[in-house]
Amino acid sequence: MPAPEDIFPKEFVPNIEGASYHPKWVAANKSGDAPKWAAFRDALLTYKAGDTLAVPTMATKYGKALVAAGKEHMSVTDLGSVYPDPNPPPPPPPTGTEPPAIANQGYTMVFFDDFDTLDLTKWIRAGWQGYQTTPVQDASVANSILSISSRRVDGYPNRNISSRLGPALAPRTGGNVWQNGYFECHSKYPYGKGSWPAFWLFSDHWVSTGTVPPYVAEIDIMEAGPGLDGLYLNAYNHVVHKNTGGAGGVADTFAPTGAAQFASPNLGNLTLGFHTYACKWTTTTVSFYCDDIFLASCPVYANSTNQDLFMILSMWASHGGWPGSTDGTTPDVLTHQIDWVRVWQQ
Repeated sequence: MPAPEDIFPKEFVPNIEGASYHPKWVAANKSGDAPKWAAFRDALLTYKAGDTLAVPTMATKYGKALVAAGKEHMSVTDLGSVYPDPNPPPPPPPTGTEPPAIANQGYTMVFFDDFDTLDLTKWIRAGWQGYQTTPVQDASVANSILSISSRRVDGYPNRNISSRLGPALAPRTGGNVWQNGYFECHSKYPYGKGSWPAFWLFSDHWVSTGTVPPYVAEIDIMEAGPGLDGLYLNAYNHVVHKNTGGAGGVADTFAPTGAAQFASPNLGNLTLGFHTYACKWTTTTVSFYCDDIFLASCPVYANSTNQDLFMILSMWASHGGWPGSTDGTTPDVLTHQIDWVRVWQQ
Protein backbone atom coordinates (compact mmCIF):
# COMPACT_ATOMS: atom_id res chain seq x y z
CA MET A 1 0.00 0.00 0.00
CA PRO A 2 1.48 3.41 -0.89
CA ALA A 3 2.57 5.71 1.90
CA PRO A 4 1.28 9.30 1.85
CA GLU A 5 4.76 10.61 1.06
CA ASP A 6 4.72 8.60 -2.19
CA ILE A 7 1.79 10.70 -3.44
CA PHE A 8 2.02 13.95 -5.35
CA PRO A 9 -1.46 15.51 -5.83
CA LYS A 10 -2.60 17.08 -9.06
CA GLU A 11 -5.99 18.60 -9.81
CA PHE A 12 -8.36 16.91 -12.22
CA VAL A 13 -11.96 17.83 -13.04
CA PRO A 14 -13.82 14.98 -14.73
CA ASN A 15 -16.32 16.04 -17.35
CA ILE A 16 -18.38 12.92 -17.81
CA GLU A 17 -21.53 12.75 -15.71
CA GLY A 18 -21.88 9.33 -14.11
CA ALA A 19 -18.29 8.18 -14.75
CA SER A 20 -17.44 5.42 -12.28
CA TYR A 21 -14.26 4.14 -10.69
CA HIS A 22 -13.76 0.76 -9.05
CA PRO A 23 -11.70 1.38 -5.91
CA LYS A 24 -8.86 -0.81 -4.74
CA TRP A 25 -7.16 1.75 -2.46
CA VAL A 26 -8.86 4.75 -0.90
CA ALA A 27 -7.92 7.80 1.19
CA ALA A 28 -9.94 9.57 3.84
CA ASN A 29 -8.80 13.04 4.84
CA LYS A 30 -10.05 16.29 6.34
CA SER A 31 -8.87 19.76 5.43
CA GLY A 32 -5.21 20.17 6.43
CA ASP A 33 -4.73 16.54 7.39
CA ALA A 34 -2.37 14.15 5.66
CA PRO A 35 -4.19 11.38 3.76
CA LYS A 36 -5.00 8.29 5.79
CA TRP A 37 -4.72 5.17 3.66
CA ALA A 38 -6.82 2.04 3.96
CA ALA A 39 -7.59 -1.00 1.85
CA PHE A 40 -11.07 -0.86 0.39
CA ARG A 41 -12.89 -3.14 -2.06
CA ASP A 42 -16.15 -3.72 -3.87
CA ALA A 43 -17.48 -0.17 -3.92
CA LEU A 44 -17.90 2.39 -6.65
CA LEU A 45 -17.15 6.11 -6.92
CA THR A 46 -19.54 7.82 -9.31
CA TYR A 47 -18.64 11.29 -10.51
CA LYS A 48 -21.26 13.98 -9.97
CA ALA A 49 -21.29 17.25 -11.89
CA GLY A 50 -19.31 19.95 -10.08
CA ASP A 51 -17.14 17.64 -7.96
CA THR A 52 -13.39 18.13 -8.16
CA LEU A 53 -11.23 15.04 -7.83
CA ALA A 54 -7.56 15.14 -6.86
CA VAL A 55 -5.44 12.67 -8.85
CA PRO A 56 -2.30 11.84 -6.89
CA THR A 57 0.46 10.16 -8.87
CA MET A 58 1.64 6.97 -7.25
CA ALA A 59 5.23 5.79 -7.06
CA THR A 60 6.35 4.15 -10.29
CA LYS A 61 6.30 0.64 -8.85
CA TYR A 62 2.54 0.83 -8.43
CA GLY A 63 2.08 1.52 -12.10
CA LYS A 64 -1.29 3.33 -12.02
CA ALA A 65 -2.59 6.69 -10.87
CA LEU A 66 -4.92 6.70 -7.88
CA VAL A 67 -8.15 8.68 -8.02
CA ALA A 68 -9.41 10.15 -4.76
CA ALA A 69 -11.97 12.79 -3.90
CA GLY A 70 -10.44 16.17 -3.06
CA LYS A 71 -13.52 17.39 -1.22
CA GLU A 72 -13.38 18.12 2.51
CA HIS A 73 -14.96 15.78 5.03
CA MET A 74 -15.88 13.12 2.50
CA SER A 75 -16.50 9.69 3.88
CA VAL A 76 -14.21 6.83 2.95
CA THR A 77 -16.98 5.23 0.88
CA ASP A 78 -17.04 8.28 -1.40
CA LEU A 79 -13.43 7.79 -2.42
CA GLY A 80 -12.15 5.42 -5.06
CA SER A 81 -9.25 4.52 -7.27
CA VAL A 82 -8.40 2.85 -10.54
CA TYR A 83 -5.44 0.97 -9.08
CA PRO A 84 -5.98 -2.72 -10.03
CA ASP A 85 -5.11 -5.92 -8.24
CA PRO A 86 -1.36 -6.72 -8.50
CA ASN A 87 -2.21 -9.80 -10.61
CA PRO A 88 -5.57 -9.13 -12.23
CA PRO A 89 -7.20 -11.80 -14.37
CA PRO A 90 -7.32 -10.87 -18.04
CA PRO A 91 -10.65 -9.58 -19.27
CA PRO A 92 -12.76 -12.13 -21.12
CA PRO A 93 -11.97 -12.01 -24.83
CA PRO A 94 -14.70 -10.87 -27.22
CA THR A 95 -16.86 -13.67 -28.56
CA GLY A 96 -15.37 -15.37 -31.59
CA THR A 97 -11.75 -14.30 -31.04
CA GLU A 98 -10.49 -17.75 -30.08
CA PRO A 99 -7.94 -19.15 -32.51
CA PRO A 100 -9.56 -21.60 -34.96
CA ALA A 101 -7.80 -24.60 -33.38
CA ILE A 102 -9.69 -24.06 -30.10
CA ALA A 103 -12.83 -22.23 -31.26
CA ASN A 104 -16.06 -23.26 -29.49
CA GLN A 105 -14.24 -25.77 -27.27
CA GLY A 106 -14.68 -23.93 -23.97
CA TYR A 107 -11.29 -22.22 -23.90
CA THR A 108 -10.78 -18.94 -22.02
CA MET A 109 -7.82 -16.59 -22.19
CA VAL A 110 -5.98 -16.96 -18.86
CA PHE A 111 -2.85 -14.94 -19.63
CA PHE A 112 -1.89 -12.24 -22.08
CA ASP A 113 0.80 -9.63 -22.49
CA ASP A 114 0.73 -6.97 -25.19
CA PHE A 115 4.07 -5.59 -23.97
CA ASP A 116 3.13 -1.99 -23.31
CA THR A 117 5.95 -2.43 -20.81
CA LEU A 118 8.04 -5.33 -19.52
CA ASP A 119 5.89 -6.33 -16.55
CA LEU A 120 8.23 -7.83 -13.94
CA THR A 121 5.28 -9.38 -12.12
CA LYS A 122 4.93 -11.63 -15.20
CA TRP A 123 8.49 -12.04 -16.44
CA ILE A 124 12.05 -12.37 -15.19
CA ARG A 125 15.17 -11.60 -17.20
CA ALA A 126 16.51 -15.14 -16.87
CA GLY A 127 16.65 -18.34 -18.85
CA TRP A 128 15.65 -21.95 -18.76
CA GLN A 129 17.68 -22.93 -15.69
CA GLY A 130 16.98 -19.78 -13.70
CA TYR A 131 20.28 -18.17 -14.67
CA GLN A 132 21.69 -16.46 -17.81
CA THR A 133 20.52 -13.06 -16.57
CA THR A 134 19.58 -10.76 -19.44
CA PRO A 135 20.64 -7.10 -19.12
CA VAL A 136 17.95 -4.44 -19.30
CA GLN A 137 19.14 -3.19 -22.69
CA ASP A 138 18.76 -6.68 -24.16
CA ALA A 139 15.16 -7.19 -23.06
CA SER A 140 13.39 -3.88 -23.55
CA VAL A 141 10.05 -2.56 -24.78
CA ALA A 142 9.39 0.24 -27.27
CA ASN A 143 6.19 0.94 -29.20
CA SER A 144 4.52 -2.10 -27.59
CA ILE A 145 7.16 -4.48 -28.98
CA LEU A 146 9.44 -6.51 -26.71
CA SER A 147 12.93 -6.80 -28.20
CA ILE A 148 15.27 -9.54 -26.96
CA SER A 149 18.76 -9.03 -28.38
CA SER A 150 22.06 -10.89 -28.56
CA ARG A 151 25.04 -8.75 -29.60
CA ARG A 152 28.35 -9.45 -31.29
CA VAL A 153 30.14 -7.03 -28.95
CA ASP A 154 29.14 -9.26 -26.02
CA GLY A 155 30.06 -12.50 -27.79
CA TYR A 156 26.47 -13.34 -28.81
CA PRO A 157 25.29 -14.61 -25.39
CA ASN A 158 21.97 -16.35 -24.84
CA ARG A 159 19.25 -13.84 -23.93
CA ASN A 160 15.86 -14.78 -22.44
CA ILE A 161 12.88 -13.80 -20.38
CA SER A 162 10.73 -16.40 -18.64
CA SER A 163 7.38 -16.54 -16.85
CA ARG A 164 8.84 -18.39 -13.85
CA LEU A 165 9.90 -15.96 -11.12
CA GLY A 166 12.50 -17.05 -8.61
CA PRO A 167 15.95 -18.64 -8.41
CA ALA A 168 16.95 -22.11 -9.54
CA LEU A 169 16.82 -25.04 -7.11
CA ALA A 170 14.14 -23.35 -5.04
CA PRO A 171 10.36 -23.10 -5.30
CA ARG A 172 9.28 -20.35 -7.63
CA THR A 173 8.30 -17.09 -5.97
CA GLY A 174 5.80 -15.90 -8.55
CA GLY A 175 5.00 -15.69 -12.21
CA ASN A 176 2.99 -18.26 -14.11
CA VAL A 177 3.15 -21.95 -14.97
CA TRP A 178 0.56 -24.03 -16.79
CA GLN A 179 -0.42 -27.61 -17.51
CA ASN A 180 -2.20 -28.01 -20.87
CA GLY A 181 -3.60 -25.17 -22.94
CA TYR A 182 -3.17 -23.24 -26.15
CA PHE A 183 -0.05 -21.08 -26.23
CA GLU A 184 0.60 -18.45 -28.91
CA CYS A 185 3.18 -15.78 -29.60
CA HIS A 186 3.11 -13.15 -32.35
CA SER A 187 6.74 -12.40 -33.17
CA LYS A 188 9.39 -11.72 -35.79
CA TYR A 189 12.84 -13.28 -35.66
CA PRO A 190 16.07 -12.34 -37.49
CA TYR A 191 17.98 -13.94 -40.32
CA GLY A 192 21.67 -14.63 -39.79
CA LYS A 193 24.19 -17.44 -39.43
CA GLY A 194 23.79 -18.82 -35.94
CA SER A 195 20.51 -16.98 -35.28
CA TRP A 196 18.57 -19.12 -32.78
CA PRO A 197 15.31 -17.54 -31.57
CA ALA A 198 12.69 -19.55 -29.72
CA PHE A 199 9.32 -19.61 -27.97
CA TRP A 200 9.14 -22.63 -25.66
CA LEU A 201 7.85 -24.25 -22.47
CA PHE A 202 10.02 -25.88 -19.81
CA SER A 203 9.71 -27.88 -16.58
CA ASP A 204 9.11 -25.90 -13.39
CA HIS A 205 9.77 -29.06 -11.34
CA TRP A 206 13.27 -29.48 -12.76
CA VAL A 207 14.26 -25.86 -12.25
CA SER A 208 12.83 -25.88 -8.70
CA THR A 209 14.33 -29.19 -7.54
CA GLY A 210 16.94 -30.47 -10.01
CA THR A 211 15.45 -33.95 -9.64
CA VAL A 212 13.67 -36.51 -11.82
CA PRO A 213 11.07 -37.93 -12.22
CA PRO A 214 8.95 -36.41 -13.58
CA TYR A 215 11.39 -36.05 -16.43
CA VAL A 216 12.61 -32.72 -17.78
CA ALA A 217 9.73 -31.80 -20.07
CA GLU A 218 10.20 -29.27 -22.85
CA ILE A 219 7.89 -28.14 -25.66
CA ASP A 220 9.58 -26.13 -28.41
CA ILE A 221 6.71 -24.23 -29.99
CA MET A 222 9.04 -22.30 -32.28
CA GLU A 223 12.80 -22.91 -32.42
CA ALA A 224 14.25 -21.39 -35.56
CA GLY A 225 17.55 -21.71 -37.38
CA PRO A 226 16.99 -19.39 -40.34
CA GLY A 227 20.68 -19.03 -41.13
CA LEU A 228 21.47 -22.73 -41.32
CA ASP A 229 22.71 -22.80 -44.95
CA GLY A 230 19.47 -21.08 -45.97
CA LEU A 231 17.54 -24.33 -45.50
CA TYR A 232 15.07 -23.14 -42.90
CA LEU A 233 13.88 -19.71 -44.00
CA ASN A 234 10.31 -20.99 -44.42
CA ALA A 235 10.26 -23.60 -41.65
CA TYR A 236 11.36 -24.10 -38.05
CA ASN A 237 11.75 -26.79 -35.40
CA HIS A 238 8.67 -27.71 -33.31
CA VAL A 239 9.04 -30.70 -30.98
CA VAL A 240 8.21 -32.19 -27.59
CA HIS A 241 11.19 -33.42 -25.52
CA LYS A 242 10.80 -36.23 -23.01
CA ASN A 243 13.87 -35.50 -20.86
CA THR A 244 15.98 -32.55 -21.95
CA GLY A 245 19.66 -33.06 -21.26
CA GLY A 246 19.21 -36.72 -20.27
CA ALA A 247 18.73 -35.90 -16.58
CA GLY A 248 19.09 -38.83 -14.18
CA GLY A 249 20.81 -40.90 -16.85
CA VAL A 250 17.57 -41.32 -18.84
CA ALA A 251 18.12 -40.54 -22.51
CA ASP A 252 16.09 -37.79 -24.11
CA THR A 253 13.80 -38.51 -27.03
CA PHE A 254 11.65 -36.10 -28.98
CA ALA A 255 8.74 -36.02 -31.41
CA PRO A 256 7.70 -35.40 -34.09
CA THR A 257 10.70 -36.45 -36.15
CA GLY A 258 11.55 -36.48 -39.84
CA ALA A 259 9.71 -34.16 -42.17
CA ALA A 260 7.02 -33.43 -39.56
CA GLN A 261 9.64 -31.86 -37.25
CA PHE A 262 10.17 -29.05 -39.76
CA ALA A 263 6.76 -29.04 -41.45
CA SER A 264 6.41 -25.68 -43.21
CA PRO A 265 3.36 -23.40 -43.24
CA ASN A 266 4.40 -22.46 -46.82
CA LEU A 267 4.31 -18.75 -46.06
CA GLY A 268 7.67 -17.93 -47.61
CA ASN A 269 10.60 -16.43 -45.72
CA LEU A 270 9.40 -16.22 -42.12
CA THR A 271 12.11 -13.71 -41.14
CA LEU A 272 10.45 -11.00 -43.23
CA GLY A 273 7.46 -10.40 -40.98
CA PHE A 274 5.52 -11.17 -37.82
CA HIS A 275 3.83 -14.55 -37.51
CA THR A 276 1.82 -16.31 -34.82
CA TYR A 277 3.54 -19.43 -33.47
CA ALA A 278 1.32 -21.70 -31.39
CA CYS A 279 0.73 -25.11 -29.89
CA LYS A 280 -2.31 -26.89 -28.50
CA TRP A 281 -1.29 -29.09 -25.59
CA THR A 282 -3.85 -31.56 -24.25
CA THR A 283 -3.50 -34.50 -21.87
CA THR A 284 -2.80 -36.79 -24.84
CA THR A 285 -1.41 -34.72 -27.73
CA VAL A 286 0.62 -31.64 -28.65
CA SER A 287 -0.22 -29.98 -31.98
CA PHE A 288 1.71 -27.14 -33.62
CA TYR A 289 0.44 -24.21 -35.70
CA CYS A 290 1.78 -21.19 -37.57
CA ASP A 291 -0.66 -18.39 -38.43
CA ASP A 292 -3.46 -20.88 -37.63
CA ILE A 293 -2.05 -23.37 -40.16
CA PHE A 294 -1.70 -26.89 -38.72
CA LEU A 295 1.86 -28.22 -39.01
CA ALA A 296 2.19 -31.46 -37.05
CA SER A 297 1.20 -33.27 -33.86
CA CYS A 298 2.58 -35.97 -31.56
CA PRO A 299 1.59 -37.86 -28.40
CA VAL A 300 2.68 -36.60 -24.98
CA TYR A 301 5.31 -38.53 -23.02
CA ALA A 302 4.28 -40.46 -19.91
CA ASN A 303 5.73 -39.16 -16.64
CA SER A 304 7.01 -36.10 -18.45
CA THR A 305 4.88 -33.79 -20.58
CA ASN A 306 1.87 -33.34 -18.31
CA GLN A 307 3.42 -31.29 -15.54
CA ASP A 308 3.63 -27.56 -14.82
CA LEU A 309 5.63 -25.78 -17.52
CA PHE A 310 6.61 -22.13 -17.84
CA MET A 311 7.14 -19.96 -20.92
CA ILE A 312 10.47 -18.74 -22.23
CA LEU A 313 11.09 -16.19 -24.98
CA SER A 314 14.65 -16.36 -26.30
CA MET A 315 17.22 -14.93 -28.64
CA TRP A 316 20.21 -17.23 -28.66
CA ALA A 317 23.12 -17.45 -31.08
CA SER A 318 24.81 -20.75 -31.86
CA HIS A 319 28.57 -21.19 -31.65
CA GLY A 320 28.57 -24.60 -33.33
CA GLY A 321 26.22 -27.41 -34.26
CA TRP A 322 22.54 -26.69 -34.88
CA PRO A 323 21.64 -24.12 -36.15
CA GLY A 324 25.10 -23.28 -37.49
CA SER A 325 27.73 -20.91 -36.12
CA THR A 326 27.79 -17.13 -36.16
CA ASP A 327 30.31 -15.65 -38.56
CA GLY A 328 31.29 -12.37 -40.18
CA THR A 329 27.99 -12.20 -42.08
CA THR A 330 25.85 -12.46 -38.93
CA PRO A 331 24.21 -9.12 -38.01
CA ASP A 332 25.98 -7.39 -35.14
CA VAL A 333 22.69 -7.43 -33.20
CA LEU A 334 20.26 -10.35 -33.45
CA THR A 335 16.83 -9.31 -32.17
CA HIS A 336 13.70 -11.38 -31.58
CA GLN A 337 10.72 -8.98 -31.62
CA ILE A 338 7.59 -10.06 -29.72
CA ASP A 339 4.28 -8.28 -30.25
CA TRP A 340 2.13 -10.30 -27.84
CA VAL A 341 1.80 -13.61 -25.98
CA ARG A 342 -1.45 -15.36 -25.01
CA VAL A 343 -2.43 -18.50 -23.12
CA TRP A 344 -5.85 -20.16 -23.28
CA GLN A 345 -7.17 -23.02 -21.13
CA GLN A 346 -10.37 -25.01 -20.81
